[in-house]
Amino acid sequence: MSQLTLAQVKQFCQAADFPDDDGLLQDLQAEAEAWVQDYLRRDLDEEMPDAWPLACIMAAKLIIAARYDDREAEIPGAVREMLAGHRDMS
Repeated sequence: MSQLTLAQVKQFCQAADFPDDDGLLQDLQAEAEAWVQDYLRRDLDEEMPDAWPLACIMAAKLIIAARYDDREAEIPGAVREMLAGHRDMS
């Protein structure tokens, strides 16, 4: 289940005027949300189906924007810092 709407992603990425990029943005969104859950070692969709913590949503947005701007971009360092408190270390 996606935590962001396409409109939210497009607004964050400043891509509202680029309808041809919708498919790419949806793919980047799916990748970012999967990355966040993998990094946290948690299934946030199952644990929190109604809403992820704000830090997790923001981390996904930062990943999407970084990859949208540069297809080969590394995961921003701030993302790991944002997610640190939510990571399952067991």
